[in-house]
Amino acid sequence: MKVRILKEEIKELNRVVDEFAVAMKEKLAEKARDGWCGWDDLEDGTELTRIKEKLGERVVWLLIGDDKQAVNVANFAMMIWYNDKEEQPVAED
Repeated sequence: MKVRILKEEIKELNRVVDEFAVAMKEKLAEKARDGWCGWDDLEDGTELTRIKEKLGERVVWLLIGDDKQAVNVANFAMMIWYNDKEEQPVAED
């Protein structure tokens, strides 16, 4: 891939990820206002299991055509990643 095309591709990827992150933040803020909290301070695996179950439900809905679930899927994946981040490799830019 030529350098110019690669730079344009990366720029577009970054733009879309930033736009998607805004949608994720808006949905998270909405859910926080509704009282949904505690995802970041789990004392046992019960809540993490519940988050994983919710992720699975949203993936099914996404697969059967509810494209609006993409943001929910990403948010639940973020919560799981955050709670297991000690085992995740850190990506280098």
